[in-house]
Amino acid sequence: MLYAGLAIALAALDNLFGVDVPERRYFQLWIAITGLFNTWFFWGVPEDLSRSTRWPTTRRVEGLRAVHPPPIVVVYLVILYAYLGKIVLSWDWPQGG
Repeated sequence: MLYAGLAIALAALDNLFGVDVPERRYFQLWIAITGLFNTWFFWGVPEDLSRSTRWPTTRRVEGLRAVHPPPIVVVYLVILYAYLGKIVLSWDWPQGG
């Protein structure tokens, strides 16, 4: 879910702003999300980095639904406001898709 949201955000940057996003970036993002973030999230943060108690697995899985959407929503809001700023500054309404 997190990978899909961030991959769509990269595609939006490519389509809306003309930022060249190489195809390998999608794979690198997938490796980062599945290899690093998911592993760290489900196995827990080591005790020396976090003083909090370890959550039960079910609570961690339920936490995914509560934690992931807000950052993705913020990313999309930033993209939309930046695109709005681009439209206002260029004073040109977008054509096509």
